[in-house]
Amino acid sequence: MSYGIMELVHSKTLIASLALATHYALHRSDWDNTFHTVIGAWTVAFGGIATLEYVADTSTKSLGAAFQLAARTATFYFAILVASILLHRGFFHRLRKASTSLTLNK
Repeated sequence: MSYGIMELVHSKTLIASLALATHYALHRSDWDNTFHTVIGAWTVAFGGIATLEYVADTSTKSLGAAFQLAARTATFYFAILVASILLHRGFFHRLRKASTSLTLNK
């Protein structure tokens, strides 16, 4: 028995979109003091993915396989998140623009 949500869990487009939305939310909010909440949300989300893989996917026979699939999803998510943050920092961050203008004024 397979649920329609399993296709969403494996959708790279959805995972990338969630990573970009996370970057936007972290960029727009004051997350320094509430980062423990973000860590908790990530733990629950990826633990939920592992549980869903184990319960709903008939091809997943063991907990190890479910956690391996959840780890693969988390790796893709965090790779997109880190790439997005680095690209933003490299090209659009205000500190980069300030240091570039200081260099040009010399």
